[in-house]
Amino acid sequence: MSGKWIKIALAVLALVGVGVFAWAQIANVTSSWSGGDLIFSDVATGNTVMQIKQEGIEIGAGTETVTMSGGDDLYVEGTSEFDGAMRIDGAATLTSTLAVTGAFSPAGDITLDDGVTHSPSLIFKDATDSTFTFQKQNDGFLTGTPTEATKGFNLLTGNLKVGNGTPGVTQDGEDGYVEGTFEVDGLSTLGALTLGDVLTFSDGGTIDNTSATVLTITETTIALAGAVTANSNLTGDGSSVLYGFTSSVTDATTAITLAAADSGKVYATGDTSSTFTLPTSASGLVYTVSITSATTHYIDCAAGDRIAGTNVDGDRLAADAIGEYIQLTGRGTSGTINWIVTGMFGTWTDSD
Repeated sequence: MSGKWIKIALAVLALVGVGVFAWAQIANVTSSWSGGDLIFSDVATGNTVMQIKQEGIEIGAGTETVTMSGGDDLYVEGTSEFDGAMRIDGAATLTSTLAVTGAFSPAGDITLDDGVTHSPSLIFKDATDSTFTFQKQNDGFLTGTPTEATKGFNLLTGNLKVGNGTPGVTQDGEDGYVEGTFEVDGLSTLGALTLGDVLTFSDGGTIDNTSATVLTITETTIALAGAVTANSNLTGDGSSVLYGFTSSVTDATTAITLAAADSGKVYATGDTSSTFTLPTSASGLVYTVSITSATTHYIDCAAGDRIAGTNVDGDRLAADAIGEYIQLTGRGTSGTINWIVTGMFGTWTDSD
């Protein structure tokens, strides 16, 4: 504190201590009593330094923005520094920047309002001077802007919920819920997608999951870039065409045991005799064998199954001429013939 202010403080203490309102000149400060106000002035300049008024205390000769009228008001024209704690019981109006370097724990509401346009900004700054700024746009949204475009807002724990609806899935940490429409203009990466109702595309196509057993897709063309695994039937409407697919062709070894996952494959025999063993018949399994060498090749089945063209269960078919082929389709356990011939060229005979 400067010498001038020490002298002012001593003068005020002296006045209160003796209870009189006469004042003698001390150093460069003079005092006067005017209309119930005690005024301290600088001798050299004549400028008012401090006034003790009926409405409160004024330090400096400036004009307060908020009228002092309560008798316990304080106005400071210049800088105020509080090294200890400061408590404000009433409203506080901030017209410039508030810089907080320590803890700030208000017990009431904080309103940022310049009364003209966008709200004043709430700026968080770290030791590198990197900032994140919150601002309420005039008649618009609350925006958040980081200094660097690669930075952003990270909700480390808890959940994000938009709207007053009730989530269908319990939010148990690091979850999000949007009651209304959720729009993403860029790419989205989804670990899993649970479709509860209808998914609508920008071109008007939809995926409708409202039925418990049927998924309805209204897109004219569906392009699949990767593998597709179906665990149930793929059924057309009787007029649709399935085209553009290729069949898997496998060169056979001397012994091949076929599995359900091999259904649809075409097998070409090798130069030596080979045996193809069918799995237990199941409806819709399809296998094709083509003879590419003039040696005997066999198609065998499970002991309880029968292939069309054989006379007892467990018999096998045989062929030995180049160019001969056969396609067998499973019927499951229906009837006495479990494997029917759906395509054939050449001579295939029953081989016990």
